[in-house]
Amino acid sequence: MRVIINADDLGFSPAVNVAIADLLRQGGLTSATLLATAPAFSEAVTLSRAWPRCSFGVHLCLTAFPPLTNTEVFRQAGLLGGDGCFNGRIRAIRPSRRALLAIRDEWCAQVARVQEAGVLVSHLDSHHHVHTIPWLFPALKAVQRRCGIRRVRLSANLYAPTYHPPALRRASKALWNACLRRILVTRTTDYFGPVAVFDALASQGRLPSATRTYELMAHPGHAAYDGETAILMRAPTWLRAGIACGYSEL
Repeated sequence: MRVIINADDLGFSPAVNVAIADLLRQGGLTSATLLATAPAFSEAVTLSRAWPRCSFGVHLCLTAFPPLTNTEVFRQAGLLGGDGCFNGRIRAIRPSRRALLAIRDEWCAQVARVQEAGVLVSHLDSHHHVHTIPWLFPALKAVQRRCGIRRVRLSANLYAPTYHPPALRRASKALWNACLRRILVTRTTDYFGPVAVFDALASQGRLPSATRTYELMAHPGHAAYDGETAILMRAPTWLRAGIACGYSEL
């Protein structure tokens, strides 16, 4: 079994950057994804250079911060607030080809900004999981093709012991994950979910498989996710076992 422990939101704020750096120093993380449009992005780039063994990806964004491109298109689509930042309504708007192409270009610009800063981009995931929105799938694949990135985060398929998702939800996620892997062949982990869920399953001996690859998502520096950080700081048995790896090792 191999486990990738990814910190989302690198660049979100100075506090988030410090929290991620602390966990990297303690060996609690193997990977992180940068928000190209966030206010502490430059600090995040500098931080990434201090950890050459860690894999760094791009945390594609459509729900916060100002866009790099297509401001008028996004405004007309209802995706920007009065402050010029994405307003989090991406799941509420009516899909359109114009919006899809604008999102493709925005995501490409976000990836380019990270690459141009000198970061070797190992993989893609997204803020609030927007890359898994079904109608945005063509934009995601276009970004992979243009930017030469073949590693992408799955739609979550690792569930808490007490949660049993409806069959239709499981099936739709399985279909999306299958398309992700097979259309423009893409490398992924076998399972993806939050650190706390994996820790609970591991402690109960209820992991789906002992021979598969897992990605665990963490949010160091965000008060709402202090429990995740506490788990990683106490170095649970599965982390001490030396099974952790980075996305570049997939």
